[in-house]
Amino acid sequence: MSDITNPETAFGSLLKKARQEKSLSLEEVCTDLKINLKLLRNLEDSNLEDLPKRAFTKGLIKSYTKYLAVDDEEILALYNSNFESNAHMVKTGVLKQSDNHDTVFISDVFQKTVIPVSILFFTIGGVFAVSLFLKSYNPSSTFNNASETSKQDLSQKKDLQVATQNNKETSNTNKPTSVMSTTDTEALKINPVNKNSGALVSAATNKEEKAPVQLNTLTVEPLDKTALMIKTNLDEKAVRASLKPNKVRTFKFESAEIKYFDAGAVNLLFNGKDIGVPGNFGEQKVVRYPSEIAQ
Repeated sequence: MSDITNPETAFGSLLKKARQEKSLSLEEVCTDLKINLKLLRNLEDSNLEDLPKRAFTKGLIKSYTKYLAVDDEEILALYNSNFESNAHMVKTGVLKQSDNHDTVFISDVFQKTVIPVSILFFTIGGVFAVSLFLKSYNPSSTFNNASETSKQDLSQKKDLQVATQNNKETSNTNKPTSVMSTTDTEALKINPVNKNSGALVSAATNKEEKAPVQLNTLTVEPLDKTALMIKTNLDEKAVRASLKPNKVRTFKFESAEIKYFDAGAVNLLFNGKDIGVPGNFGEQKVVRYPSEIAQ
């Protein structure tokens, strides 16, 4: 493991030396590669504490070395060595633990703080609502009201039975006898119901039910201000999504086609797996999911 405090073994010093040999300023590199100026300084200063995740930083180094037309193998090897040395010093207590390689994004903060607090508030609200309901609910009054209602119903039924009996007696004395013809009897016959029809309809309904679709999840971690166009299998038109540094965007779909306007400025996680950057800085690239992603 190389010492990151030694300029001769720090990966950033090689990048800085190659840039100076070509008489380029950091501002020129920033304009050409569209990389944040502060990020370029952290690279050349080998400042691991302020650099993004390991896979993302490797992508930056590859883009920078390609721009400077230098071999990236030696610089990447030094970066890996510096990274391991820094991790060892943190483990042994020489350096304090930092967040440089495990950046806390908005989605992590949301999961760790907002969701638990929301659950707590909903629980308190539910308990409060139940207590108000129990205070306003009076079982005895409800029972009394139900008893009075049932007594009134019985009284009304008795009156109705008496009136009906009187009507029958009156109608029997005045009603002439009649005979129903055979044709009328056949007209009143009701076709029997097929008992198995309900089962057949139920079986057909079950066959039409489809199994739930398993959606893919794509998490986009922007390093710089950029944008993308996404079109899923459920959308008729592509939708543009603006991206800002350290503001994570998550997309769910069965399949999709995504155009990255700066393929080197985003780090991707597909179904929870870190798949790195889709391309180089300043490069526009179209990727189809999940067909072009190695599972």
